[in-house]
Amino acid sequence: MKDRATELLFTTEEVLKISGKFGIDTMSIAREIYYASIAEYMSRKDEADPLWVMARSFQNVFEAGRLQGIRQERARRQQSRSGSQRTAETAS
Repeated sequence: MKDRATELLFTTEEVLKISGKFGIDTMSIAREIYYASIAEYMSRKDEADPLWVMARSFQNVFEAGRLQGIRQERARRQQSRSGSQRTAETAS
């Protein structure tokens, strides 16, 4: 796994084990990204291979989830820093 550009911090087995805990909202978002990706790639002349289009569409869903996680973590850290700054201000 070290040769991947993105090191995976989960296993396929872990994802399958928790898959029943995902809500319909995330499934809906994944579906929307997947079908929008297929429509976009199929409209291009250079993306004619259906297998390539499907793989790229799955990749977009994966990357969207990764990006969401990164942004959530950044927001959490920023909120945590803001909270500690307010605590320090009220203490002085």
